[in-house]
Amino acid sequence: MGSCLSWADKVLPIMRKMEVLKIDNTEAKVKGKMVPIWEKYMLTVDEAVQYFGIGEKKIRMLISENVDSDNCFTVQVGNKSLINRHKFEEFLNQTTSL
Repeated sequence: MGSCLSWADKVLPIMRKMEVLKIDNTEAKVKGKMVPIWEKYMLTVDEAVQYFGIGEKKIRMLISENVDSDNCFTVQVGNKSLINRHKFEEFLNQTTSL
């Protein structure tokens, strides 16, 4: 004969662990690990797609066309292109069509 645990005895330990995870996640946000996209200085291509509403292919094309020009708005980190949000905004403000 095994002991019968009530629903609360089974669920409460799991809920306590979830509370700890939730608290840890909140602390991570407070420590600055989660920065809103509109406050970031550099954006990944995926973030730029979301922020500017321009397609990924178009952004990648703009990066490759302007990599060695005066309008360069990216920094290469390994294989990843990071977009300087302010410079890209200036570039878009000067552009009439994409």
